[in-house]
Amino acid sequence: MVSKFETVLAVLIAIAILIGGINLYYSNSLLSLMPKQASVVKVGFEYGLTGLAAKEGEAARRTFEMAIKEVNDAGGIKSLGGMKIQAIWADNQWDPNTAAAETERLITQENVITVFGGIWSSLARPAAQVCERYKVPMVGGDASSPTLTDGRFQYYFRVVANDDMFGAALFKFLKDARTKFNTPLTTIAYVYEDSSFGSGCHNGWVSANNDSTIGGYTVVEDIAYSKSTADVTSEVLRLKVANPDIVLMAGYTNDGLLFGQTFKQMDWTPKALLTQDGVNKPEFLQGVSGNNMADYWFNVLSWNRDVSKQMSIQVRDKYEQLYGESAYTDIVGWYTAFRTWYLAIEKAASLDPQKIRDSLSSIEVSSDQIPSVGSVKFDSKGQNVNIGLVLTQFFNGSTWATVYPWDAAAANCTFPMPTYSQRP
Repeated sequence: MVSKFETVLAVLIAIAILIGGINLYYSNSLLSLMPKQASVVKVGFEYGLTGLAAKEGEAARRTFEMAIKEVNDAGGIKSLGGMKIQAIWADNQWDPNTAAAETERLITQENVITVFGGIWSSLARPAAQVCERYKVPMVGGDASSPTLTDGRFQYYFRVVANDDMFGAALFKFLKDARTKFNTPLTTIAYVYEDSSFGSGCHNGWVSANNDSTIGGYTVVEDIAYSKSTADVTSEVLRLKVANPDIVLMAGYTNDGLLFGQTFKQMDWTPKALLTQDGVNKPEFLQGVSGNNMADYWFNVLSWNRDVSKQMSIQVRDKYEQLYGESAYTDIVGWYTAFRTWYLAIEKAASLDPQKIRDSLSSIEVSSDQIPSVGSVKFDSKGQNVNIGLVLTQFFNGSTWATVYPWDAAAANCTFPMPTYSQRP
């Protein structure tokens, strides 16, 4: 027979078990509602991985993956307890609307804390607008339009030069070359593709030419063309008729090759032909290999393969060994952008996008911490004001060599350009 005491004890035990089960249920329910601690640092990359210039998008992917692996292999983000970085990729398909939509997806669905992206200014701008709306920092290592750092964006940071800075560098070189080589230069022509990139370059040239200390040339032609053009005969004919001393040209790889072919066919050369972007890509080098049609052209860059800085050499050699292709200026720009962000998040010690943004705005990165020429310090509008620029010249149908500033030159500058009949 069960005693009254045993009965009461059994009831008490049953009640305790019931209460314990209820507490465990509610504890688990509450835990499920609490935000989970992030296990990785999710960073978004919005680039053109398919479509018009997919090879450039793939070069960006390779560069960032290389840089991320270096950080992760070295112990991750130390100020966050060694958290590893996870890249979340989005394909903008070289379309501005897609760039905006994919940036929004990265932020709202993938929960990235920073976005990298662009290459073209027409793609970087809509992405930057989305980042601004959601207050998520965006870091650029490529697009050069001054409108990205004119004060309208508080969350966009660019480590490379803008078109105004490139333009000023070109005109400073012309002034110094005119003196050094005792070559009169009085007239100039502008040639540029008509998207935001070319138009931005054009605006930079106009601004520099209006500067009485480095400009003052008479503009004899101003030619805008479509980057999808298959024939530039009429553009080169206009240049040949106007016969400027200087041609400034901004375009992409394919149109650069077209101009080179047409200049040679029409047997016309100015005293100096200076370019921005396009012609420094591997595809351009392949297109002019063994051909003197682009010899003695100049190109303004934030980096060239012969830059002798130790970190520059390390990044260049590692990229080329990993992927079997030549490094070019965008690769160093992307690496510098990522390296700057990494140092900023280490400083912020937080996954909060606002704190990362504030860390970027105040960070200073010394020259030995990045492969690019110069260092990093952003002004109040997000533009790196410490980036360095070099002028390169093309030789022997194969090589871009740094020729300016004179004290950083890896080769002697040839000025003015020899005519085609004077070339070997």
